[in-house]
Amino acid sequence: ATKLHAPSSLIQNHHFGHSHSIILRNTAVPSDPGDHYSFDEIKAVETRLENIERDASDLLSGFYEPHLKSFSVRPGSAQEMSVTSTCFALQTIFATDDCSIFSNCADLNMKFQVDAMDDAKKSTKIPVRGVVKALLRARWREEDMFQVPLLLYTILKIDKNRSVLNADMDEELCHRVKQLIAATIENRPKRRTGISQPLSDYITYLITDSLAELVELTPKNSTGDIGLGGLPSSVLPEGAESTALLALTRCVEVSYNELCRQLAFKSAGDMSSFDVSRLSYSLLTYIRASN
Repeated sequence: ATKLHAPSSLIQNHHFGHSHSIILRNTAVPSDPGDHYSFDEIKAVETRLENIERDASDLLSGFYEPHLKSFSVRPGSAQEMSVTSTCFALQTIFATDDCSIFSNCADLNMKFQVDAMDDAKKSTKIPVRGVVKALLRARWREEDMFQVPLLLYTILKIDKNRSVLNADMDEELCHRVKQLIAATIENRPKRRTGISQPLSDYITYLITDSLAELVELTPKNSTGDIGLGGLPSSVLPEGAESTALLALTRCVEVSYNELCRQLAFKSAGDMSSFDVSRLSYSLLTYIRASN
């Protein structure tokens, strides 16, 4: 605990109308490495975080816009679905195995229920199933390699039981899922580009995370109708299962090479070439892809 540099004034909670925002305030790190914050100051941060967790449901719902089925950084100003904000909001809800802290604000039932349709229209809860479908239908661009793997990972993670991502999807949803998978696999790291990969280490990690999720959720004894990621074959690009494994192999190779380069720079004292961000994300990518 004495190693944590986090003063009690780090986190500020602000309310704007019906919305909320949490601001992490920048504070100077003590100039003396041995000058750490006191136990009481660190305990105050823990207390503040507990308060945020307790109010998590209200905080998150303040960013939700029902008419768009979207989460926005500035509710009321958006004219269409905010893909990135919505993905991160959904990931927040499902970040732990116990999602009950959000049960007051979100309908976590992913299964389609005909009898509950009228009740759902009257409900003030966030319909997670509806938000997932709205995300897939949103105007995201398949060449945007920040949004694409983030969106693919989000829907795979949330709909683990394939209540939405199944053979009952309409033609539009099938096409959208296929686009996400194809674009993610196509933009994998390439061996021929060596250390000059076109995408950043952070984007490579997002791609790796979504590819790993696909492979992990693939049934061991998949049939002709169900394949990569436990998804119906109608939404999978041709040869998706083998190319996804190849893509993960390339992620391992490229991340391992970059990890070794950054460690070498650090060991040699070449701080002009050393990049801690590249070191961190190449390590994350290597661990995720190799496991």
